[in-house]
Amino acid sequence: MVTDRLSLVAAQTGTVARLCGLFGAGYLPYEYDGLGEMPSLAEMTACALSVLSRDPDGFFLMVEGGLIDIACHGNDLPRCVAETLAFDRAVEVCATWAHGREDTLILVVADHETGGLSVVRDAGPGLLPEVNWSTSGHTGEPVALFGWGVNAEWVTGASDNTHVAGLMRRRVPLPGEALSITRTSDDQLQAVWAALSGTVYRIEQSAALRPAAWQTREIVTAVTSRVTLNHVFGTEPSRGFFRMVPMAQ
Repeated sequence: MVTDRLSLVAAQTGTVARLCGLFGAGYLPYEYDGLGEMPSLAEMTACALSVLSRDPDGFFLMVEGGLIDIACHGNDLPRCVAETLAFDRAVEVCATWAHGREDTLILVVADHETGGLSVVRDAGPGLLPEVNWSTSGHTGEPVALFGWGVNAEWVTGASDNTHVAGLMRRRVPLPGEALSITRTSDDQLQAVWAALSGTVYRIEQSAALRPAAWQTREIVTAVTSRVTLNHVFGTEPSRGFFRMVPMAQ
């Protein structure tokens, strides 16, 4: 068991087969406010990959930038942005580790949107824009899904969020299995995705990720991760998005 950054780094270079990191009794501090002796999300991700990759049978790893959601519940733009970039650095760790491998699928996605964040006015390069929050809770807005690696071509179009589990479960198809998933055909969802594509394009064309281009929390997550993957691999990941499905379904 490790409880701070130094012990985590030591475990990463060791030979342990099982590892538990307990870094606090509640939420970890925002990276925006400084981490002190706590590890960053990227450092935790690097250590997890180091330990799990020692298993010859492979592994599943989920990395969550959970404080993005907390910041958006508080309509806190500076911390929302900082935590999104911290998550992006964790994605880059995964992408770098997977570079050149032919047995790995990376999915980058949000479970929902929070806050209903939209940009009102550009404040200029290097400055956070004027924004509007429509709520302090979750919304049902479609969110982007990005994939790279084995079977990433399945990440396309509009799907229910429950299909993400199917993408992971079917990463290596069995003989005779159909290499596709059921996707929602919905003109309204396609129109929303077209609007999101315009947002992605506008950010990609920026010399830097200027705050004026940021639209919503999850779109920021997806777009910054897309830039990272493009930088590491030299090719864009597949992309799609899914709609929110009530738990009763």
